[in-house]
Amino acid sequence: MNQSKQCSNKKEKAASASSSNIADRYDSSMNQQLSPTISTYNSLSLAIVSTDQSSGSSNLYNTCRMIRTIPFIVHMTLFLTFGLSFIYSFVIEIMNGRFAMLNFIYLTHWNLTFQVFFCGMELIADINQSFAHRTQAFRSKLFHSIIFPFCTFVCAFFWTVCMVDPLLVRPANPEEQSVDWYNHVVHTLIVPAVILQSMAKYYPPIDLMESFTITGLFGCIYACWSIMWGITFNIWSYQLFRTITAYGFVLLVLLSTLLLCALNNLGRVLHQSLWTLDNR
Repeated sequence: MNQSKQCSNKKEKAASASSSNIADRYDSSMNQQLSPTISTYNSLSLAIVSTDQSSGSSNLYNTCRMIRTIPFIVHMTLFLTFGLSFIYSFVIEIMNGRFAMLNFIYLTHWNLTFQVFFCGMELIADINQSFAHRTQAFRSKLFHSIIFPFCTFVCAFFWTVCMVDPLLVRPANPEEQSVDWYNHVVHTLIVPAVILQSMAKYYPPIDLMESFTITGLFGCIYACWSIMWGITFNIWSYQLFRTITAYGFVLLVLLSTLLLCALNNLGRVLHQSLWTLDNR
């Protein structure tokens, strides 16, 4: 009996060892057969991940390019428009035998000059990030304190007086009057232009009193400049200044300064509102 039990145990061990060997060989053969598939799957997974990452980077890159391209197009268009208008104003004066620098007795031409300067700076900032970083504070002060308030003021002042009497702000001689397209560029287009500039790029707001000071100082400088030419050379920028009394002129300057400060604050609020809505 003991021998039969030992024989049966040996047979069971041999059978289990045999089945274990068969299982090991099966697992080994299956691993060999599946290894190409596994490696292929891993390769495909890596390819998909890398593709997703590269496509994400590509989308981000394209978005960044779009964000930088739109302001560049806006500033380039405005720079060419105002720059060519600026050159035209000098050329037409020289062709008519007049002293071209007399254009600077007009606030309109001061405003046009600042627009050309500002758009030129913005073009450089769109291309050169180092320049953009170094001049960000200056460009924000220029936009909030000079560009927006004076562009809107020139448009509002010119067309309001024109509705009362066009000869108060335009020469009586038709030959000395600006052509219609130039007149609309420097008195009408400047408002849509400054709104486009406000939408194209964000300008961090500066201290309100500092901004008011810059705006008021610039307005007073122009008033003194206009008085100097009028009293010294009897050349007045607008017929309105020739006919108005001294007290009336002072009152006009004070009212204009208040209006400029109001437009300054309007530009600040509008700019913040546009970018707040855009971020939503």
